[in-house]
This record gives sequence, structure tokens and C-alpha cells, in this order.
Amino acid sequence: MADSRAAELARISDAASPFFGYDPKLKSLHDRLRAEGRDEAWATRSETMLAREYADMSGIKGTGHAPQIHCGTTLCEVSGSLDFPERGIAMKSVQAPEFSERMWSRGYHPMNQGFGPGKDGRQMFIGYYRREAPINMPEGQ
Repeated sequence: MADSRAAELARISDAASPFFGYDPKLKSLHDRLRAEGRDEAWATRSETMLAREYADMSGIKGTGHAPQIHCGTTLCEVSGSLDFPERGIAMKSVQAPEFSERMWSRGYHPMNQGFGPGKDGRQMFIGYYRREAPINMPEGQ
């Protein structure tokens, strides 16, 4: 299992290499995830929740582009490919205040996100969530 996780994260490193050149913070988060261990119970629960959230997200739902989700002990990474017309819709969905509020209320701090061409020229996205204590946002914030 650890070998397949390492291989998949290495594949994502290669596919997302253009992002890492544009935004060193994305590279730092990816490297941190690759280096940290895995809290199996939290990571499995987190991967399931994030898969449900993204599967129902405008711009991703119904496209056949299920994201890859990897969690360790403190970070989760969500990455995947997009068709160009859905890129803007998916960006709005991920950046929507109600999505961030759901993530915070579940104990996931939305970190950095990137959208654009991957190494093969196809549109892709990559984003990170940090494990936090759940926070409920006040109304109107």
C-alpha cells in the first residue's frame, strides 16, 4: 500500500510539475504530503468525504473526471484533469464561500489551489486541505 501511494504521488508530481514551477507553495505542500506518514483512520475518512464533495461539484460532476485524493496525517491533496470548458466552473465551485465553510466546519483548512495546463498540456487542478479543529463560520462572514 505504501509503495502504491508513493508511486501515485510521484506520478502526480510529474503531471503537476508546471504548477510547481508557477507556485512554489503548491510544491512545498505536495512535498510535505509525500514526506509525512499516514493516519489511516483520518486519511481514509477524509478521502471518502473529499471524494463525495468533489463528485457532486459543478464543473466536475458528470464529466467522468474523478479526482485523485491522497491524505497523510495533516494534509490532503485533491488533483485531477478537467476539460477546458469546465475549468472555470470548477474553479468557482472550489472557491465558493459555502464550500470553504463546509470544509472548515468539518475540520479542513482550505490551503492553496492551482488550475491550468499540466505537463501533458491537459487542463488540471490541484488543491490542499490541512487538518484543523472544526470551525463554524459566523453568519455573513
